[in-house]
Amino acid sequence: MTETQELILEDLGILCRVFPQQRFGQIFYNYVLRYCPGADPFYIEDEDLLKLLEKIKKSVDIE
Repeated sequence: MTETQELILEDLGILCRVFPQQRFGQIFYNYVLRYCPGADPFYIEDEDLLKLLEKIKKSVDIE
């Protein structure tokens, strides 16, 4: 696993802890797919996904 992938998983874990009432699929849909280009995470580079998660954390006031 790359360092970037570890950071992505860490950020997803933060979202899971902040929103414990949501299932992982809901978190992924609500906070990742919604902002993913074309709503398709298959083609997004890990570095771009990490940047996206950082923006999402800021938009929901998590740091």
